Amino acid sequence: MLQELITSKTRVHVLFMFFLNQENVSYLREIAHALDESTNSLSQELAKLEDLKLLVSFKQGNKKYYQANVHHSFFHDIRNMLLKEIGFDLIKSILYRDVFGLSEIFVIGSHARGINSDIIDLVLVGQQLDNPQISASINEAERITNKKIRFLILKDNVFNKFFGHSKMFKI
Repeated sequence: MLQELITSKTRVHVLFMFFLNQENVSYLREIAHALDESTNSLSQELAKLEDLKLLVSFKQGNKKYYQANVHHSFFHDIRNMLLKEIGFDLIKSILYRDVFGLSEIFVIGSHARGINSDIIDLVLVGQQLDNPQISASINEAERITNKKIRFLILKDNVFNKFFGHSKMFKI
C-alpha cells in the first residue's frame, strides 16, 4: 500500500532506513550500497527529505551523514505507518496477547538496519517463556503478515550481555 501512496521507490526505501530505527545514521554511499540504489537518485531524495525537515544531516570529515529528524511533527506518524506496513503492530499484539511472561520484543537483522525484507528477525525477552506457545503465535503472525519470522528467546539478564550495543529497536 505504501508504494501506491508514495510513488518514489527510492523515497520509500529511505524512509524505511531512517524511520524504522531512529538511531540509524548513514552517508550517501553507505545508503546507496545498503539499499542497492544509485547515488544520483538517492542524493535527490535525501535532499527533498532534508528540505522537508524529515531528515537532518551533519558533516564529519568529507562525508555528509543523514538521520531521521525525531523532532519533526510527523516523525511518529510516519514511523507508525511504516511499522504497520511491515506488520509489526500485528506481530506485537499477537505476541503480547498470547505469550505469558514476555517483557520486551526487539527487532534485529535487516529491518533494524532499515532494510525492508520478507524475513523478520526478533528477540523475545522474558522469564520462562513457553516455546510451543511462541511458535503457535509466530505461525499466526506469519500467516497474517505473509513474512517469515525468525526469533530468539532470551531471559532478561542475558539480553544485555548479548545485545547491549547492537543495531535493533523495540516494538
